[in-house]
Amino acid sequence: MSAAAALSVADPPVAGGALPGARLLGFVQRMMRAGMGMARGINRIARQRMEGQDLSRLAPAGFNPTSTNALVVEAVSWTAALRERLRALVVRPAFAPGLPKAERAPQARGAAPYLTEITYEVSADDHHDWPELARPLRIGPGGVAFAARMIAGLPDRAVVSVICGKLKQAAAALGAEADVGRIEALEAAARALCPDVDAPEESASGSSGADGAPGARAAGPPSDEPETEAEHDPPPEPPD
Repeated sequence: MSAAAALSVADPPVAGGALPGARLLGFVQRMMRAGMGMARGINRIARQRMEGQDLSRLAPAGFNPTSTNALVVEAVSWTAALRERLRALVVRPAFAPGLPKAERAPQARGAAPYLTEITYEVSADDHHDWPELARPLRIGPGGVAFAARMIAGLPDRAVVSVICGKLKQAAAALGAEADVGRIEALEAAARALCPDVDAPEESASGSSGADGAPGARAAGPPSDEPETEAEHDPPPEPPD
């Protein structure tokens, strides 16, 4: 499984590329595609495992599908929450919306008949929920809202690092070592677009900034207005 097609950082600027928030939104969308690609890879492994394939032939040694799936779910949910936060700051969307749900629904339900018809056997020491791992990943409004609360107060740069960190762990677990380097490049490109006013990196772990509140400097959208010199000029001298 490879998410290489979703990880290019050399693509042309997205619509509205003059706005840092719009360009960052485009990179966040690539993170979303990368995460969903990994989720589909886990789905395929689970379905083949349910068909009787040996797990050692489907994934690298020591592969844990449950923990890897958890990394992907967290990365995708955080990405969805960050995307919604950035969309609220960008007047014009940086990319075209996806297909209407009515057109996506048949593909989304495609695995349901398969999972109800197949019967499978696993060893007694296999405790993974393979039918659940075989289902397509869907992050609903409740999941996005929960992730939004998790990233509240964190600067965009820290959120990007957490997302890409989880994606890199998942890619390594899946044996997609080449994708790890691509995700690192994607992370660097996205972080470079984050506002300079972001709080220190420690905000991602809940550390307090100089003002005593975690991520307090990122509580609102950064201002694009340059600081004027008048704010620091001394008061005028009284007339003679």
